[in-house]
Amino acid sequence: MSRRRKDKRKRKGTFAGALFASAAFGGFAAPVVAQEPAAPPGRALPVSRRFEIPAGPLKAAIEAFARTTGLVVADPQSLIGELYSFGVSGSYSDEDALRQLLAGTGVAYRFTSARALRLEPLDRAGYAAGAVDTLPTITVEGARDRPSSPKYPGPLRDVPQSITVIPQRVMEAQGTTTLRDVIRNVPGLTVNAGEGGATPGDNFNLRGFTARGDVFVDGVRSVGGYSRETFNVEQVEVTKGPGSAYIGRGSTGGAINLVTKTPSLSRSYGASASVGSADFQRATADLNQPIEVQGLPGAAVRLNAEWEDAGVAGLDRVDRNTWGVAPSAAIGLGTSTQLTVDYLHGEQDNVPSYGVQSQNTDGPPPAVDTRRFFGLSAIDFERVNTDRATARVEHRFSETLTLRNQLSWGHEDVRRVVTFANLDASRATRSHISIDKNLTNLTNLSAGFETGRVRHAVSAGVEYSHEDSYFGSYRLSTPPPGTNLGNPNPDDPYTGTLTEAPPRRDATANSIAAYALETVKLGERLELSAGLRYDRFSPTYRDTLGNDIVVPGGTDSDALSWRGGVVYKPVAEGSVYFAYGTSFNPSGERLAYDGTGVSGLDPEKNRSYEAGTKWDVAGGRLSASAAVFRTEKTNARIDDPNDPLGEAQILAGRQRVDGAEVGLTGNPLPGWSVFAGYTLLDSEILTSDDPADVGTPLPNTPKHAVSLWTTYRLPWELEIGGGARHISRRVLSPTASVPPYWSFDAEAAYPVTSRVLLRLNLYNLTDEVYYDHGRFWVPSPGRSVRLSTSLQY
Repeated sequence: MSRRRKDKRKRKGTFAGALFASAAFGGFAAPVVAQEPAAPPGRALPVSRRFEIPAGPLKAAIEAFARTTGLVVADPQSLIGELYSFGVSGSYSDEDALRQLLAGTGVAYRFTSARALRLEPLDRAGYAAGAVDTLPTITVEGARDRPSSPKYPGPLRDVPQSITVIPQRVMEAQGTTTLRDVIRNVPGLTVNAGEGGATPGDNFNLRGFTARGDVFVDGVRSVGGYSRETFNVEQVEVTKGPGSAYIGRGSTGGAINLVTKTPSLSRSYGASASVGSADFQRATADLNQPIEVQGLPGAAVRLNAEWEDAGVAGLDRVDRNTWGVAPSAAIGLGTSTQLTVDYLHGEQDNVPSYGVQSQNTDGPPPAVDTRRFFGLSAIDFERVNTDRATARVEHRFSETLTLRNQLSWGHEDVRRVVTFANLDASRATRSHISIDKNLTNLTNLSAGFETGRVRHAVSAGVEYSHEDSYFGSYRLSTPPPGTNLGNPNPDDPYTGTLTEAPPRRDATANSIAAYALETVKLGERLELSAGLRYDRFSPTYRDTLGNDIVVPGGTDSDALSWRGGVVYKPVAEGSVYFAYGTSFNPSGERLAYDGTGVSGLDPEKNRSYEAGTKWDVAGGRLSASAAVFRTEKTNARIDDPNDPLGEAQILAGRQRVDGAEVGLTGNPLPGWSVFAGYTLLDSEILTSDDPADVGTPLPNTPKHAVSLWTTYRLPWELEIGGGARHISRRVLSPTASVPPYWSFDAEAAYPVTSRVLLRLNLYNLTDEVYYDHGRFWVPSPGRSVRLSTSLQY
């Protein structure tokens, strides 16, 4: 047992004692039980703000009200249905505006906490005895169950593309702490690295193609190879299929966007604390406070923070130790001009694992316990430092014309040394030093207008980014000592030295893009959408001495991407669609120079066809979707068969993925929530430089993937839930594959008092040993348990 683990065991007793004492005396809270009277103590004083909500369906009016105020609105009896609202225009307090929206509808409201309210019938006779004291499952949550980008003007139901939004309530119920945990809810998205901190961090496959460079934070590319925290994340959005018309380079299989938390005008103070198996300890805080500033209406500040010190169940010596803080401030909330600034600083000091390397076996190496630690404590480490700052200003000229500008800066510093074992009992190391900087400015103009009976929604803008990327490694003076595969000793001495080697990659890149996207509504049943984007990508590479590398054929590339779709709505609650989209992958996409000539090639090109249907059922509480699709890479890079040295590459490969997926999310019944999906991927390499690859599936692309998470709140307020994930066998090469697996989790939550919520999470109930990838065999965490308590004032 490492010294770090021994010290943690000493601290854990104190931490656990504080946790249970806090729960016993009501020091933590959760917004689970409704409060009488109508306006509970602690709710912020009325704030006058500008409302411009037009007359129309009450459901749309309530959603606009939630977006403007930041309040959470619950409609447990689906009262708003097809009701009509006369809207509200002018400066009002939140309650006065809501009264106007509900005037004449027969619907009333009642606050259930400082930041949440629910709709009730004006005549309460229809309520069962005691029902008014229970807060049902939230079904209206402002703008958060839809993409955050202004490039998507309508609800998910009317977007001709498969998009999965994982909201905060699902992340909280599952107790997820990292992006890798969150995206396991998305079938068709697989992880390209092992568990337990094994690198290269957040490296995913989406619909069969790598999404390593397609991770975004608030619409800005984040390329650092590390495991991202989620304490400051409001929701995670996964868009599927080629989408360069929306995001630029990459996105062959789709893209992943993390939406950060921002201030609102509803005062709320939240915190959580957790303990669990493998010395898991974690604490978070989320504090939001409106403030009165003379001459600056609609001001608020927010602070999110986290600390974690944890091992990994079943994987001795593997550690994850992180902390982070994310302050933010906003002015002009609820007015026509809003400014939001935020900053995040995070640090990680981890012990990762690569396990055993075996690249040509059908499953993990036999007779080797892959849950053992084969690394060296003397030299193995992973240290991550991240900083990110954003300033976003938005001006609403009218209800249909908005200008938005976002300036973002990011710095990601990742350093690691990881030792692993080979099947001959020798040890080897992989090391990594990457420093990535990104300065990005996004400008977007959203407009809505009518020409006769035709309604238009237009989103147009320009984007600019400057990226710096440094990639190096460490040099060991002597190789690491061998090991015993049956009984590895992590404390074997290492007598050599560790020094930083010259960089293997040092590059900068300037990117500029212009785009225009439009959705045209022809009556109430037909919508047409189209988008066009031009990108220019200009990287510069330097050698180990800092001199620019002259690349034959140049390094600049440009591309024109487009997307089109048609949506037919047989009824207001459903849609049927068809869409076509393209994307491109330029040489040096992730600022990686390749001397074999890759940098002089034109971009790879991708295209996708998708047909599907989306429906809101059960009074709008439940969303169902289904789609079939084909994604093709038409000119993949392969080795040039005419090059006798085998160094040059050409654009002559072809790859294809045919697939289908279904999804279900929402609340089929009051108190019951579901988040589920299934994806079928039939992938194939059509053309390759290696004849043995032709006809084989794409690497790490499972044919079947299932994800299910469901919870149910019993009448006495006990919430129970559980989930399952399945990944079928994945082929890595003609001679190697990763076995299929099923994994099961469970959850229970109970409001001990009106201010205390206890949650119990059980992970990997069957103690399944499964793997995400077969290059380095690092197994999943074993069976584990976690107990959390949370507060929300």
